[in-house]
Amino acid sequence: MPDSRRPSSLRAADRLQGINPFRVMTVLERANALEREGRSIIHLEVGEPDFVTAAPVVEAGRAALASGHTAYTPAAGLPQLREAIAGHYRRRHGLEIPADRIFVTPGASGALSLLAQMLLNPGDAVLMTDPGYPCNRNYVRLAGAEAILVPVTARDNYQLSPALLTRHATAQCRSVWLATPSNPTGTVLDLSALQGIHAWCQTQGCHLLVDEIYHGLDYVGGLPSALQLGDVFYYYLADPYTEMTKGTFSFGRRHQHVHTLCVRCGRKSYHIQSQACSSCGFPAAKMRKYQWAEKTLRRRTQGTGRMKYLKDVPRRAKNGFREGTKAPARKVSNKSK
Repeated sequence: MPDSRRPSSLRAADRLQGINPFRVMTVLERANALEREGRSIIHLEVGEPDFVTAAPVVEAGRAALASGHTAYTPAAGLPQLREAIAGHYRRRHGLEIPADRIFVTPGASGALSLLAQMLLNPGDAVLMTDPGYPCNRNYVRLAGAEAILVPVTARDNYQLSPALLTRHATAQCRSVWLATPSNPTGTVLDLSALQGIHAWCQTQGCHLLVDEIYHGLDYVGGLPSALQLGDVFYYYLADPYTEMTKGTFSFGRRHQHVHTLCVRCGRKSYHIQSQACSSCGFPAAKMRKYQWAEKTLRRRTQGTGRMKYLKDVPRRAKNGFREGTKAPARKVSNKSK
């Protein structure tokens, strides 16, 4: 019987030598270990909320399983879902995107990995921001290409520009990858900035891949989509709408927190992409100016009595919240809980 404790004689592929670990998972493992020891940990390592998936999403998953939706789906995704995504771009951006051009993947990483294999050859180079999503360079390297990390600072809005691209480009450059809003800095590119980068790519014969996964998690409103630039290049388009399809039991979890409390009626019926609260009609323009309120209250109400205190938002709003001002500090005593 073979000894499972003996080191394997299998040799890993040479390409793995250039692949760096995703250190956030190492931090997460350490944080979980400390929690098991009884330590109180505030998780800031992975991009997910600190509450469970919304009940309607859980029930929809259960209903789908109970209805027998357990078989393989079409490789490009469910036709109904692809039609719904096309409708989303029609309503939000006024774009007519045929459903057969939409490909649903199990998460953004799956899409980026596929695109790297589809668009890159060994020896090619890809320009991307530094800082940026660290896994992107791994997808490029696994395709045998080189990731050229372009240092960006606050002066550059932590984004690429035609001047930066020209400065760092090489003869092997075949693609430009960017994200708006960006990860991890959160900065955005307006339409004119996107057009400038698009024009540079067209001149250089490069593909332009735009990660739009964080569309809808902004306080700007009306962010442009790369698809508005034309139909010349391949685009990686993934926003909260498409990301909600990432798995049977996890879809929607990453972005469910875009539903928040309305400061007027107190119901969790305001969606950050909507124009007003669906319950009382409170305008979104005013709502965004009160977003700090929920963040402040969440920080103050960690633990016992948290939701009770959060439900107090409407009364506090009527008794002192004003547009552009901060709520007065108020200490929560144990008696009020």
